[in-house]
Amino acid sequence: MNVIYNSANEHLGWLESSLIYNLGDKNACAYIKNGNIFSSTSRNYLGLYCNFMIYDKKGLVVGILFLSTTPPNTTDPITIHPITIPPIPPIDKDQPLPPLTPLNPYPTTLPTLPPLQVGSHVRVHWSNLSWSDFLNQ
Repeated sequence: MNVIYNSANEHLGWLESSLIYNLGDKNACAYIKNGNIFSSTSRNYLGLYCNFMIYDKKGLVVGILFLSTTPPNTTDPITIHPITIPPIPPIDKDQPLPPLTPLNPYPTTLPTLPPLQVGSHVRVHWSNLSWSDFLNQ
């Protein structure tokens, strides 16, 4: 499950299994197919999803995703199903261990890296569309 944020770091919704959910909503408001985002209600093309970013039709970022383990805000109870782990078989103490393979020697020299270019970080160009305007195109 991935959290979707806007440029102000506000939580907008969730992405799970190619479905986009609004914050606090149990029904998907959009879906992703082959990197394209479509509205779940109108089936209109909304934009693109690529490299954890959601782009509008002009190629500007509407939302950015981060990995999360927190479930969305719903009132549905979470069901945890118990699992059984089989016992570990006993080890025969009389059987010798297989011989260890020797380690490869570590390199004495490392490759030279090119100097870091100033401004080489990723710049995000944000869309003027709000999240709701993006979803209701």
